[in-house]
Amino acid sequence: MFIACAVPAAIYGLIAFRLPESPHFLVLNGKEDTARKIFDALMPGDDTERHIREIRDSIKQDELCTQKGSLRARALGLAAVVWSANFAITLSFPIMAAGSLPLTYGMYALFAAASFFFVMFKVPETNGMSLEQADTLFVPKGANPAELAITPK
Repeated sequence: MFIACAVPAAIYGLIAFRLPESPHFLVLNGKEDTARKIFDALMPGDDTERHIREIRDSIKQDELCTQKGSLRARALGLAAVVWSANFAITLSFPIMAAGSLPLTYGMYALFAAASFFFVMFKVPETNGMSLEQADTLFVPKGANPAELAITPK
């Protein structure tokens, strides 16, 4: 079984060496020319300068959000909730299953359905968006949009 998983992992590892560095990381570290080359190679004919501006604006916005708590912290909080829920399920299942297995699965199904509808109606779709565009979807309530908005130059 180990070898069955090792082969795809080794193939992925070899392919990963060919992946370009993140343009966001490159701009953050002052390597905008390399980021431009990557954008030109991955998205020829697209507005490379607009992407670079969006990344610069996102970096400035991240610096503003460090005092208030940013997205990249809410996501960690949500991950902690998910891990805690998994831990609670692991601990509660044997006890609840000993009492009533159908009731146990029914409760878990109810919570799964609730989470499905929460994601469907409360979590915005980010497919096809850059990180900078997706980050604007999570502006806190009561925040000054002009202060947090990405402004084109």
